Amino acid sequence: MKARPSRSSEYLWQSLLLAAILLLAFGLRIYRLDAQSLRGDEAASAVYAGFSISKIVEISRVADPHPPLFYGALHLWQSLTGPTEFALRFWVLLPGVLAVSSLFALVRRLLGSVAAIFAAFLLAVNSFHIYYSQDLRSYTWLVLLGLWASYALWQALHRGRRFSWGVYTLALVFLFYLHYYALFLLAFHGMYVLWRGFGGQRSVVGGRRQVILTWLGAVFLAGLAFLPWLSTSWQFVSGFTGDFAPALPHVVLWRGLQAFSGGLITQPPSFAAWTAAVMLLAGVGSWVMWRQRRDAAVFLLLYLALPFIGVMLLTLRGQAFTERYLIAALPAYLSLTAFGWQWLIRRDSPFNWVLGAAAFLLILGLNANAWFPYQFDESLAKSPPWREVLNYIAKKSAPGDALIFTAPLPTITYYNANRLPTHLVPYSVETTPAEMEADLEAFLQRYKRLWLLPTQGLTPVAEQVTPWLDKHAVRVDQTFFRILHTNLYESPAYFLTTMTAQPTLFANGIHLEGFRFEKGGQSPQKIKPGKTLDVTLVWRADAPVAASYTVFTHLVGPDGALYGQWDNPPGRGTYPTTNWPPGEQIFDSYQIPVQENAPPGEYRLFVGMYNSADGERLPVLDEAGNSIADHAVLSIPLAVDN
Repeated sequence: MKARPSRSSEYLWQSLLLAAILLLAFGLRIYRLDAQSLRGDEAASAVYAGFSISKIVEISRVADPHPPLFYGALHLWQSLTGPTEFALRFWVLLPGVLAVSSLFALVRRLLGSVAAIFAAFLLAVNSFHIYYSQDLRSYTWLVLLGLWASYALWQALHRGRRFSWGVYTLALVFLFYLHYYALFLLAFHGMYVLWRGFGGQRSVVGGRRQVILTWLGAVFLAGLAFLPWLSTSWQFVSGFTGDFAPALPHVVLWRGLQAFSGGLITQPPSFAAWTAAVMLLAGVGSWVMWRQRRDAAVFLLLYLALPFIGVMLLTLRGQAFTERYLIAALPAYLSLTAFGWQWLIRRDSPFNWVLGAAAFLLILGLNANAWFPYQFDESLAKSPPWREVLNYIAKKSAPGDALIFTAPLPTITYYNANRLPTHLVPYSVETTPAEMEADLEAFLQRYKRLWLLPTQGLTPVAEQVTPWLDKHAVRVDQTFFRILHTNLYESPAYFLTTMTAQPTLFANGIHLEGFRFEKGGQSPQKIKPGKTLDVTLVWRADAPVAASYTVFTHLVGPDGALYGQWDNPPGRGTYPTTNWPPGEQIFDSYQIPVQENAPPGEYRLFVGMYNSADGERLPVLDEAGNSIADHAVLSIPLAVDN
């Protein structure tokens, strides 16, 4: 007869396995922790954490639909570690790893050590949980505190210890101040306590009535501790309503379980079938547990169901739905899955071992399918490259610059901290086009250059910011990033001090007042074959212009041949001459491609206008009003040097 391993050796092996799982969980969560920029809500967390505790409390009371605990604790953490992305996200990584050991402790009490190891492993590699362990919001703390409260309740009900009731009460207080969705966990606890009291249990520690009364007492004390906050924030919380299309219950159920099984990034329809296989494994675990361990089955099924029911009810009221709102139920789902996996492997059949191994590979494959794209596919990144964009602006900025943005995004506030003066245009949803224009005119007078980050704005007025600046300032740079781009404008007053004056009169009262090449200065400009020649022209009309003229720019080589050309109506085609107000200076930029075969030597840039209707060129006039040419030659020579 084969000797059974001693309890000490079993404990050693369990400890070693758990330590390995925790190392795995830590490695998966710390890997590329700060590789991606903070998304909007993450940046809001970082910005709020930089405020004083009193201001954090006020923001949570009247503006942000979350209690203040997470922001307040992050404030203290940031004061110790600094505000870098890595340090801030480490604050949510910690509960992400601690939740693995906490789930092990809970499942060991409910189902034994083997199922506990399986559950801990499933949480360690779960891509949905890994994602939010690298996301600067309160969701991993909600999972961890939910596990602690549930473990303390189980211990209190099954062992009747006052210490466990005290821990449970304290965990509830922290949960209430962490997230309002903790109410769903409280509902699960209440349903389970009622089942323990009236569900036909043969023996209940302390008596059925006493158990219910004790639980009610713990909830009363936790509610009493939360009452000061609820009384001050009730008007805001109760008035927080949504206007989203309701997500149907079956959609919430399917998307939530799919995220639990295979992460947020899946590739339907094939991967939907594989996630359904994991759901089936959880269903098998529920069925077997119901037959063998009814008490644990009721506990875990309520743990899973109540957060789903709560979110379903909220979405029917018009609240936005996203899978992260269900994350408090993730430990229960993985526990049911772990028990089903354990049941497969413990069957005395090689076929069951094959199924168990297939389940192992399936779970790893699904989570890897979500994890790898999240980490390495830029098109699936959770955030635009805000860090890259704001670092570029900071590197290229100069004294006298300011930053304009068209939506109140906390990402800009975070990444621009202590860099450039910033201005939100339009300032509010009530801002009129006239007020927007007045603000921009004031900024052009105050600053030499304006960096613009055009994003989806508050109102249609925000869409007018870029066209207005294109007409009334000088765009000297436009750089594209993934999803985002930046525009750099010079104020007219600053540009006029750096341009080369070249007063030239065309017919119909149109003046060319001057120009500036990209590099500026009066010396000959060096150009390279295959590159672009950037030039900005300054026009002015004495009177309204009846015809729509097209501007031409011709780069003429030493042999008289044309080696570069760009024609379009002024303002990159957006500001036709028929719209020019008399006396207004028009800043008109061109990027002229230089041909690859341009020979060395001195070049000239010819500039003029022609009628868009018939192609007839507008003549250049002398002081007497006589036609002397059909184009102007810019006074600074250009040179190609191969």
